[in-house]
Amino acid sequence: MTALKTSEIDAFVARPDPARSVVLIYGPDAGLVGERAQAIVRASVDNIDDPFSLVRLEGDDLSANPLRLVEEANTIPLFGGRRAVWVKNLGRFNPVPAVEALLGAPSPDCRVVIEAGDLRRNAALRTLCERAKNAVAIACYADSERDLARLIDEEMKQAGLSIAPEARAALVPYLGGDRQASRNELRKLSLYARGNATVTLDDVLAVVADASALALDSVVDAAFAGKPAEVETHFVKARAAGTAPGQIILAALRQVASLHRLALD
Repeated sequence: MTALKTSEIDAFVARPDPARSVVLIYGPDAGLVGERAQAIVRASVDNIDDPFSLVRLEGDDLSANPLRLVEEANTIPLFGGRRAVWVKNLGRFNPVPAVEALLGAPSPDCRVVIEAGDLRRNAALRTLCERAKNAVAIACYADSERDLARLIDEEMKQAGLSIAPEARAALVPYLGGDRQASRNELRKLSLYARGNATVTLDDVLAVVADASALALDSVVDAAFAGKPAEVETHFVKARAAGTAPGQIILAALRQVASLHRLALD
């Protein structure tokens, strides 16, 4: 089985094994899926902006020509060097037959990186890549508290900032639903605190908490207005921004309590 363990993933992303020519990156954390895919692609080609080195494909492209994935992977580089094929947004396209062909006759000069959503344990694509000796499957789930602590430290260090303990404690609950959304919030916070040495609790409350509250208000207001379509839209946006389902439920309960108090007055 070549489904990487959590402790092995970072090492593989930093230095992908050349023997694993097909890399499947999947999971419910779309931001983390994209981040790891980009890191592996960057490590697999000499220039990510060179269209001869990197081919970007989407499910719609492959639906029209299912053999294109195999053809691109086996294209000989015009000027030599390493190549990669990056597949995103699979949609309804089933890549299993093409991946089977690639695994049966792998290209030594090309890595294929495939992004996918949350796949069940018995999903054909996941099973195929986990069992093949020349492929690897990397799962991307929501960040743990330890992952978030490391992410905060990484972003603060890059911005030349430190963060107060109480600010860190207040920040963590607003992160974690999606890696990219978490990074965006941290970068927004760093930009707000620019010019200071330390990110404070007031900074967190002024930037991250307010944005999260606005997302929650939209979901709750639509629910109490009886507009299910808007509820779904705002719920998806709130989740994409990293808001945990429990936070949304608590916001709804607070609204119920407020309405109850008004009714009693």
